Amino acid sequence: PRHILINIELKNSAPLGDDLAEKVSDLIVRQAMQERVMFSSFDPRLLRQAAQRLPTVPIALLAAPGLLGAIPRSPVGKWLVEYCALHAESSDIHPHLVERLHRGNHRLHVYTVNHPFEMRRLFQLGVDGIFSDDPALARQVLEDFLLVEGRT
Repeated sequence: PRHILINIELKNSAPLGDDLAEKVSDLIVRQAMQERVMFSSFDPRLLRQAAQRLPTVPIALLAAPGLLGAIPRSPVGKWLVEYCALHAESSDIHPHLVERLHRGNHRLHVYTVNHPFEMRRLFQLGVDGIFSDDPALARQVLEDFLLVEGRT
């Protein structure tokens, strides 16, 4: 459907000089999907390359869980790559992170959330989206949350 944003995670184990971002960007242009995709990666270099090719496509920096992702989750993360969203693991989400990102006009998307209790906790904290292996459950939990909160 046209109203769904597709997250394209750029993963690469090839050398630094490869053309993954170029090939993916060219494919997106051929399919006229620039308005329907978002790039994400743990690798800021790939995100910078993709942003050079398609500057209107949103960029999301992935943060590894725990200590490995501390720098991307910190204010220093913006120095790695200019992003519009941070993608972080559920256990690393706390009110201060949500508040800091929103204050800077950044979105926070959380991966991979499959338990209803955790989904509700994250919605209460104000995250902007979640990744789930069970989208029907996530949608139902969100609808229930919005109903309880008096939002539609």
